[in-house]
Amino acid sequence: MAPTQTVEHVFIVRHGERLDQSGDQWQADPAHGIWDPPLSTLGHQQAQKTGQALGQLLAQRKLNTPTVLVYTSPFQRCIDTTLGLIKGLEPYANKTSPPLIRMDLGLGEWMSEQFYEDVYCSAAEFMARHQESLARLQAMHYRSPQEHRLPPMTVDYSYQSYTNVFDFPESYPNMVHRFDQTRARCLQLAATQHLPKKYQAIQAPPSPPSTPSSVVVIFVTHAIGINALLDSFRNTVTRPIKTNYCCISSLQYKLASYDPLPVSSPTTTAGCSDDDDDWIDTISPTTTKRWKWVPDLIADDTHLF
Repeated sequence: MAPTQTVEHVFIVRHGERLDQSGDQWQADPAHGIWDPPLSTLGHQQAQKTGQALGQLLAQRKLNTPTVLVYTSPFQRCIDTTLGLIKGLEPYANKTSPPLIRMDLGLGEWMSEQFYEDVYCSAAEFMARHQESLARLQAMHYRSPQEHRLPPMTVDYSYQSYTNVFDFPESYPNMVHRFDQTRARCLQLAATQHLPKKYQAIQAPPSPPSTPSSVVVIFVTHAIGINALLDSFRNTVTRPIKTNYCCISSLQYKLASYDPLPVSSPTTTAGCSDDDDDWIDTISPTTTKRWKWVPDLIADDTHLF
């Protein structure tokens, strides 16, 4: 049986169409110190439609009204996508425990010189600005809910990211390692005991180990992040695939066949381990099955057409 409190259903979603890639004119605010475009009108529509598709997938898997935990990159296009996803998910969401949002810098864009000429703001300033902006949006909603309607949700402002600095310029191996470590930490902190108290009360008493977790995790990130997360979940390095706007990847934690030869993670360095999977090392080499992450949907965007 799977370890207690293991999340068993994960979705990975790329952000929607960027405003600066839509043909519309967009100018960054120089005071922000980083290129951080929002979604285009089409991007917002894509995000909401993707939320509806995720809700249908949850229903197909008989995951009725689970607690949805969204880990999002703090870049504006990903925050916008997250809000659209949650709006699309609203008919399928748990009414007593609305989707929970956590912004994690570890899911952010690859800080490569290919994408950025320079970065003039600190990660702390960047995170604080987006948290303040989201809090202001929530406040506007409560003052005038019809004009600024947001779907039911909770933002975990107390959550601390895996990393709190921009590594610029960031090498490709460092980016892959960042996503690998962020993934492991996010799943660890998705366990019920690490959720806000009101969610802990809803989830108690804990389910037996053989019962699927009622927490579903959604990662919202960038094109390069989709590939990095998929490789991290599969514990291997693969050729990068094309990831279109708002594509969905899905993985389930289940018993599956595996190669009994020892395989070390290419994205894990000495002294760093995926604590969530340490117990697997005790399985006999002759075992033909083990609990592992199995992808059943890879970068699929057919729901948009």
